[in-house]
Amino acid sequence: MNEQKCHFCGYRYTEEELRDKCGRCPLASLHAGCGASCCPNCGIELRMKSSIVEMVERVAARLKAGKR
Repeated sequence: MNEQKCHFCGYRYTEEELRDKCGRCPLASLHAGCGASCCPNCGIELRMKSSIVEMVERVAARLKAGKR
């Protein structure tokens, strides 16, 4: 089980809790896969990292480590 932590309130939640919360969203049918993550505890919406941001972070880490 992959556990995540809300950066705002510190609540730890599972992907299952997140999917359950997203399933109750009134806009779910309009924006499936919107890329947002809402904390099941406090409701703060945080954007998940895009694949481009993750790629840039990996490249930056390699450059910092001296690898190409």
